[in-house]
Amino acid sequence: MKMILQHEFYLNFNELILIFGLLLSIIIATAFAIKSRLRIANIWFTIFLLSSAIVFAVKFLYSTGEIINYPHWFKVNFPAGILRPLLLYFYIFYLLNPTRKFKLKELIHFIPFVILVSYLFPFFLQNASYKNAVLMGEITNTIGILPSWYNGFQFLYSIGYLVLIFYCFRIYVKANPRPNRKKKVLIKWIQLMIVASIIFVTTAAILRIIDIQGNFNLYLYDIYSILLVLLSIRLITLPEIVGIYSNSNNKYER
Repeated sequence: MKMILQHEFYLNFNELILIFGLLLSIIIATAFAIKSRLRIANIWFTIFLLSSAIVFAVKFLYSTGEIINYPHWFKVNFPAGILRPLLLYFYIFYLLNPTRKFKLKELIHFIPFVILVSYLFPFFLQNASYKNAVLMGEITNTIGILPSWYNGFQFLYSIGYLVLIFYCFRIYVKANPRPNRKKKVLIKWIQLMIVASIIFVTTAAILRIIDIQGNFNLYLYDIYSILLVLLSIRLITLPEIVGIYSNSNNKYER
């Protein structure tokens, strides 16, 4: 399936899914940013969606070959990608603990991100000609090459934060055996987020095992985009999620 955008530019179905995920991430992030009112949970979710948008953008550039025209996006998806499990954890944690303030000791969570950026930084400093030469296979890049075990580490890293999310959620549910309406809405939303995360991580593992044509990332982010669509549909039915802890008068809450 091909869609003509210009005389010489085409998008196949997978690329359409990627661009849709990119636009959807930006739209939802904008909604949460507008409604955040400095609520820390919404701020974390906005950053999560923006990091997702960056990954979608880079995957789209790779898939279409347009990365040649925008070489400075080359490898930007790696630091943006490793941030997402952490940002999702912070979003859910502060959604469940709205009065909790961010503590400096929690910056320890960003150590893997800082290490990765530091490792890739010499490559990011290279000029466009060097990056294009690497992309075209004209030279062999020796700067910022990720080790073979990185994919395994990233998978375990995602699993670790998924376990933390489930642990926080379980504590919250036990502490609220008879939740009011607002807490019921919150519980339903987080349950959906956890299920979506499990589907994404499981799909990543399955595709990594069975994919032999090098399309692992393309298929995985098709799934990611579809999950974003489902979450967006759920948001339409639960609009109070954006401002779940607003200080509005209960008379007008619904």
